[in-house]
Amino acid sequence: MFGRIGVVALALMLGGCADGDDDSDAALPVEPGATSSGKAASDSSFDKDAARALAKSALFVIGDFPAGWGATPADPDTEDGEELQKQLSECLDAPSNLFGEGADGVSEDSSDFNSPDEATTVSSSVSVAAPGRMRQFFDVMKGENVSGCLSEAMNAAVQAELKKSKDETTKDMTFEKPKVGQLSFPTLGDETVPLRVSMTASYAAFSFDFYLDLIYIRSGDNGVSVTFEGTDRPVSIETEQQYAEIAAERLAGLPGSTPSTASAAPSP
Repeated sequence: MFGRIGVVALALMLGGCADGDDDSDAALPVEPGATSSGKAASDSSFDKDAARALAKSALFVIGDFPAGWGATPADPDTEDGEELQKQLSECLDAPSNLFGEGADGVSEDSSDFNSPDEATTVSSSVSVAAPGRMRQFFDVMKGENVSGCLSEAMNAAVQAELKKSKDETTKDMTFEKPKVGQLSFPTLGDETVPLRVSMTASYAAFSFDFYLDLIYIRSGDNGVSVTFEGTDRPVSIETEQQYAEIAAERLAGLPGSTPSTASAAPSP
């Protein structure tokens, strides 16, 4: 399903800050195509090419953002990402193939859209799936242990990124374990799972705060995740709601989605 679940996004954002790389996150697909038993379902009628075209049509584009914003292509999958997918599925007691694109679903990522001061990055990932697969993912993501499992997985991602870094300054930095919690956010589509990840990095007398807000939205058999990355402070709730509503509206227009708009009720 989702190309961006946030597990490696924070690590790569930190890697970009330390090594001078502007890329801020990597694709980490979630597979639509597993049954509740954990075995992949088979649906020969699922047209992946058509589904991929639909997913691409609902992504953010540079025209969605104010003048002066830039765009950086999303990073491809990595071996580290695959290892973290496995770790996350084990921690969540989820099907082993839940976090990986399969035969019955596709996921497409937008570019990373960066504000002129580079303090804010926004991106989206759209998944088009066979019936029932998206609902299973949301059931898992609403579990009580999601925050703890994401924190552990993200911490592992950060440490893996630090080991690969060739920057001497980075090696002298101290990174706190990521904190993951729920956000109060309007319900969009059929259901919404809003999460916030925060972490502090320290070097000498300086400290830097990083925030990663992940808004997961399901509409029928399709889903979108909207990622907001902020440096020193979280992205404003007004900005997050603005772009999450754009993403939800586009998702609702896809075949297999529920034609609905945002409600006023905050997500629990």
